[in-house]
Amino acid sequence: MIALLPVFTELFTDVPLGGLETGPIRWEINGYDLWYETLERVGGAHHLVLLRAPDGSVVGLSEAAWDIRVPSIVRQQLTAVARPWRGRGLGRAMKAACCVRFTRRTRRQP
Repeated sequence: MIALLPVFTELFTDVPLGGLETGPIRWEINGYDLWYETLERVGGAHHLVLLRAPDGSVVGLSEAAWDIRVPSIVRQQLTAVARPWRGRGLGRAMKAACCVRFTRRTRRQP
């Protein structure tokens, strides 16, 4: 995961945001560590769908999180597709894959 963080940052900085201005953002492992500690403490899950090209490069990613304190809500996090791969429905497909995984997981919850 650590090796992918610069790729996540690069993908995010190229996400079309319209007129929204943001400061510099960098994905770092300590953010994930804190997030996972919280999910473990309160109950929840994080799903990451990573799509790679045949050469191994990252085409896109989508992540979502579920928190047992609000069991009816799955929070969509980052979804990003590398510029050469855009316009093919890949972002939508990755988001759908996250939703399917959470639907299957929450059906198994007590």
